[in-house]
Amino acid sequence: MAEQERDAALRDSIFNADQKKMKDEASRQRIEFEKKTIDINYFNLYDKPEVVKKRIEKKAIYTKERLKQDPGFFEKTKRSVLATFYRFKDKWKDKIIVVDFTGSMDPYIDETLLWLGLNLVHAESKTYLFFNDGDLIYSDKYKKIGSTGGFHYVFNNTFENIIDTLRTTRFLSLNLGAEAPENDIEALISAQKKMKSGSELILVADNYAPARDIELLEQVKYPVRVILCGVEDKINEDFLEVAYRTGGSIHTIEEDLMNLSSAVNGSEVTINNNVYKILDGRFVWLHKSKTKK
Repeated sequence: MAEQERDAALRDSIFNADQKKMKDEASRQRIEFEKKTIDINYFNLYDKPEVVKKRIEKKAIYTKERLKQDPGFFEKTKRSVLATFYRFKDKWKDKIIVVDFTGSMDPYIDETLLWLGLNLVHAESKTYLFFNDGDLIYSDKYKKIGSTGGFHYVFNNTFENIIDTLRTTRFLSLNLGAEAPENDIEALISAQKKMKSGSELILVADNYAPARDIELLEQVKYPVRVILCGVEDKINEDFLEVAYRTGGSIHTIEEDLMNLSSAVNGSEVTINNNVYKILDGRFVWLHKSKTKK
């Protein structure tokens, strides 16, 4: 946990420094985009929604062409959210997408917006819940498990509505995710109230940020599809537990762990070249695998 805290603090310190430069950077990025620089971030808090929409539309045209040439384009370009949505585009047509929008999750918000712009799935139904670990709450010491809040829904999936909601979510987040643990489980509990028959409950989460309210997990009654962002080595044990105990799954850039719930309590499992032991539903990291898989 201390290691996760250090990693998250480092990433968020970089993020906060970048925020100070973002307003000036927006104009430079617009100029670069007109020069057909494709891979810049297109979500910026200081841009008008129509500017963001224009960028996404241009990026979507380019991306569709790349996908025609290479269906593995998202994996090769390390887009965890897009890669997962694309792999499951024919299975997850009705979904509630719960997205951590704290700190350094901005690049993955870009991916979420691009998926909307690509419009690859006919009659796809999406509800978004963006959460910031508490509106106008500065420090974790003021956050109460189960009632931290900071939830912002989007039911009308237009660019304008989503971007306005993202702005609101971020501006009401006073600490910008500076403290690593987030209220992921409380967000899932809120989102499941909107579930319909056949819906998928999807959590887009930061691998570096543990779920501060994991004790509430028994209240989640649907399988959770966890798309993990920023996985470079170990997978956060909290999210393994979420998938295991709800009968859900874990998804990274290239890997889909669909059968975690079938693992036997007390057994050892190897995931992403790391060995974990399952103890009463919790995953405990043991060591690196001696045999690379």
